[in-house]
Amino acid sequence: MLCKHRFLFCCGSNTLTSDINGIIIIPMFDFDEQKSLLNLAKHGIDFIDARQLWNDPAILEIPARTTDEPRYLLIGKIAGKHWSCVVTYRDDRIRIISVRRSRKEEVALYES
Repeated sequence: MLCKHRFLFCCGSNTLTSDINGIIIIPMFDFDEQKSLLNLAKHGIDFIDARQLWNDPAILEIPARTTDEPRYLLIGKIAGKHWSCVVTYRDDRIRIISVRRSRKEEVALYES
């Protein structure tokens, strides 16, 4: 099952918003700051910059196979490059687990 979500994220004083049927949605993000720094060192992107994925109107969300809490793989573009992000939803927040460059098969799925 693939779900498409449309969000707009603007850096600086602006906020991430989505207008769905006249309702403004402002997603809140949550993540481990230390893990964000480790992700930056390993994959070249931290979780703060990863929030820009929600700026991609074609972002894909795919349920991940997990045995504990539900997780999702999101595939989108930031500055023309494909990125894959694993998230979970906790209460009203999007918790970022990891972000990396998308694999070939993920890019193909995104582009299909």
